[in-house]
Amino acid sequence: MTLRRDEIIVDSAHPYQKVDPEEYQKEITFTIKFSGAGKQTPENIIKTKHLQRKVLFSLVLNKIVENNTYPTEWKTVKKDFTDKIQVPVPVVKGYHSNLSQIETENITNSKSEIKVSYIRNNKIIPIDEDGKLIPTKEALYLATDPDDPTKLCTKQIIPQIPGYKSNYKIITLSNSNKDIKVIYKKIAADSKESQSDVYTASSTNDQIAIVNFIDLDHEGKQITSSGPLIGKPNENITDLYSTSIPIAGLEKAGYHVIFNNFDGNNKIQKFDGNDLTTQVFTVGLSKNSEQNMQLQQLKSSVNELIGQNSNNLSNPVVANLMNVLKS
Repeated sequence: MTLRRDEIIVDSAHPYQKVDPEEYQKEITFTIKFSGAGKQTPENIIKTKHLQRKVLFSLVLNKIVENNTYPTEWKTVKKDFTDKIQVPVPVVKGYHSNLSQIETENITNSKSEIKVSYIRNNKIIPIDEDGKLIPTKEALYLATDPDDPTKLCTKQIIPQIPGYKSNYKIITLSNSNKDIKVIYKKIAADSKESQSDVYTASSTNDQIAIVNFIDLDHEGKQITSSGPLIGKPNENITDLYSTSIPIAGLEKAGYHVIFNNFDGNNKIQKFDGNDLTTQVFTVGLSKNSEQNMQLQQLKSSVNELIGQNSNNLSNPVVANLMNVLKS
């Protein structure tokens, strides 16, 4: 399109003193409201969007004019990592949501509200071999898919019940709209399984491990997880899973790794031979840049002290400092 010299295009990159900036740039706020998960319901999220467009100003008429091209539609401007077109819905333990993410591209009015509701997951119903209900301290709700809050995990880890044992470690969901009955066998009073709190037998059964990613700024709320990792005793768990890809995504979302007890510092984890207990590893993350800076400063100080005592690595103090650095 060719413009006459008495008309100019005005936008954030090409302002003009006679055009109010609000004509071509603005900020709007909208609220994401969560409900349905009781005390676990996430707090409402208030987001700010930066919008821009182009307008046409007539130097002859001394005002903004319209044609088939101008003004252009309002578009989202990404000024930093918080300006996201898609806002992920948090995963809440024991619940699934009606939305997996909030699409913000078409939100152009201030004070808009998007409602996200959570629905209780169905349950695992533990029964004995006679079909009688086994009482538990709390309901055994099915696990939500850590990568999609609208779905349940396809493979569910069977929960442990004191005094009972199931023949299954994992079940595959065929219909997530129904409660699932799982048969447990009562462990005999004289059984070695009932006499030991820790099972250390060298089992050849499949083992289960899981890596949880938690938000240290929100009392350790789970952000995501690896899902069940399955293998044989003494096999390397770190051959099955790496935290590098999920951490890269979380870092783009503003998180910093505070600790990683799975594969941080090139650790190698193995299945421990206990097929009764799931091995749980944790990666702690924070968006608190000040906390992360303090941690880095601490590690820098520890490195400096170790360097000053490099000729005396047998010193207990130096050994302890090295352990701090590795943690």
